[in-house]
Amino acid sequence: MYKVLPQSEGPALGLMISGKIDITEEQEMIELAEKVLAEHDKLNLLVIVGENVWASLEAAYADLRWITTHLKNVAKLAIVTDSKTLGWLVEQDAKIARHLGIGERHFATDELEEAWTWTKSA
Repeated sequence: MYKVLPQSEGPALGLMISGKIDITEEQEMIELAEKVLAEHDKLNLLVIVGENVWASLEAAYADLRWITTHLKNVAKLAIVTDSKTLGWLVEQDAKIARHLGIGERHFATDELEEAWTWTKSA
């Protein structure tokens, strides 16, 4: 399941995800991103990752397909989680993202305000 965060504005889209993400929810999140991109050249995405998040294979494939075709449209990606494993994975992925012109950072849940400040900054 997902929830759009009320701090979302302009090119900054914030989502909280938890539990299972199915293809319908994935398509809804993709539509939200597309709406932002219809008004702005770039998307700054903040995702709070809750406990026990997983996606159906169909949803994961749709997400991967969308992101690989929209890399040029993503400016920033903030992942907010207390998972040490996911935090480490974000730090590794950030090295690749930097070469693609994407800022990517991991924030702990108690750093949410800092994550929003970073996501919304130019």
